Amino acid sequence: MAAQRRVAELEAELKQLRSDVGMLRLENIGLKDENTKLQQSLDEAKKMVTEANNRATIAEQRLHSATEEANHVTADVSEIQEQMLMLNEQLSKTTKQLSNVQERLTSSEQVSAATQARELHEEGVYEKLLAENRDEHIYAKLIKVTNQLTSQRGTFS
Repeated sequence: MAAQRRVAELEAELKQLRSDVGMLRLENIGLKDENTKLQQSLDEAKKMVTEANNRATIAEQRLHSATEEANHVTADVSEIQEQMLMLNEQLSKTTKQLSNVQERLTSSEQVSAATQARELHEEGVYEKLLAENRDEHIYAKLIKVTNQLTSQRGTFS
């Protein structure tokens, strides 16, 4: 009887152990599934990190290129500004030279007009012009008469 009881206890214990093994197998399957899902999530996260790192590297390269280009543009702008300063100085000098030439030309025109007036005066035309056209500007009239005289001299030669 003790042996039967012992066999019954062992059979009950074996049944319990088989039940526990079945439950552990189910739990193991569940844990394997969860482990697989976690591994997939980890792989996806690694992939996302790799892609983010690649995008960050590309962005850094673009930023570096843009910075270099901006530095070149800044250097070009500085060079152009220096050239503009030099051109402005040259323009200022040229403007002064032009002003001097204009002053000399004006003086030369005045001398020419005075010379023509003297020549006309000597020819007796000057007084006639003065009498006829008091209201007209004398230099304009003198130039017109001088042109007429010049063309007449050309026809006589």
